[in-house]
Amino acid sequence: MTAGFAGMTQENGILHLTNNLPKQWNALSFRIRLQNNLFKVTLTHNDTNVELLEGPEAKVFISGEEFLVKDCVTEK
Repeated sequence: MTAGFAGMTQENGILHLTNNLPKQWNALSFRIRLQNNLFKVTLTHNDTNVELLEGPEAKVFISGEEFLVKDCVTEK
């Protein structure tokens, strides 16, 4: 589900997301552990939110745009 609806992949230990949330769904939320980090990802039709729950700051890509997550980042 996360690979399809969240467009989730990882390349060289970096989380990549593309929001593909179906129109019938209001939101999708999940946690993913990648290397030393625990992320909470929430998708809605308006935005993609990535929250760092554990671990050091980390680079993530949302729809191809790079972000540095220290605590929380939202891409609208």
